[in-house]
Amino acid sequence: MLCLHNLLLVLSGRQDNARVQREKLLRDYPLNATLWWLNWFDGRSESALAQWRGLCQGRDVNALMTAGQLINWGMPTLAAEMLNALDCQRTLPLYLQASLLPKAERGELVAKAIDVFPQFVRFPNTLEEVAALESIEECWFARHLLACFYYNKRSYNKAITLWQRCVEMSPEFADGWRGLAIHAWNKQHDYELAAALS
Repeated sequence: MLCLHNLLLVLSGRQDNARVQREKLLRDYPLNATLWWLNWFDGRSESALAQWRGLCQGRDVNALMTAGQLINWGMPTLAAEMLNALDCQRTLPLYLQASLLPKAERGELVAKAIDVFPQFVRFPNTLEEVAALESIEECWFARHLLACFYYNKRSYNKAITLWQRCVEMSPEFADGWRGLAIHAWNKQHDYELAAALS
């Protein structure tokens, strides 16, 4: 709530108050990525951008946390702007950024999200991440990540439906077939089906 209060001070034109409050908060919480984003957002200096990016070091959790807060505060436009400025080249932030764009404009971000996944494997775990992936219905890999999320949460029917859609969209994607095979083996005890799917 302190970050929201500080943001509201900035947005209401009370930059001096926001700056004083933020200086104290940064002393108390020096690793809070949202505070460092606010520090950049308030003045948009190159040095503040470098400090913020330096703290985040390309870690997707920092991008996701700040974007998630902004979305939850009803500020998706600011979340999109924040993700664009941070330029975190990891799968889930790229999908989140893509989900904030019209479908016709997000193809490049979606393709990049798929390409960078092997460099840093991370599966969705928050409601914001799941909502972002659900909104990108045109992407087979987003279906796969959602299936992994729901399977982990024991929502097996939803996961199977998503993996089936994934392999319909991209029949050559082995991990989608693997998810279906694991389910057939572990939950249905249908070993022939599992062998056929894998």
